Amino acid sequence: MRPLVLEGKLYRAETPLFVGVYKNKEYYFYTDAELKEFMKDKKASDVKISRNKGLGELNAEDLKRVCFDVKNYHRIVVSDVAKAGALIQDLMGDDVDKRKNFLYNNVVFEEGK
Repeated sequence: MRPLVLEGKLYRAETPLFVGVYKNKEYYFYTDAELKEFMKDKKASDVKISRNKGLGELNAEDLKRVCFDVKNYHRIVVSDVAKAGALIQDLMGDDVDKRKNFLYNNVVFEEGK
């Protein structure tokens, strides 16, 4: 994949965690907090919510609608190839402690979790 990254040809599609339909209009929510804020002044029975787990649950038409039509994709760039390679080795390698330490040091919890 390195040549694709270095040539700027690799992108990450960011899919919403939830899709809501309210008054015949679609809304996309990327966090529980966004959905909660949206629902504050609405009755649950008035909003149809579906939960997505990621790209694997979207068909091509839905992926186009929720990612590409709204331009919600990002080019992957590597500013420090050596550092990225070391991180991949830590995350994919046999040293469980390195992987655990990375996760413990980089986790971000949502409020109330």
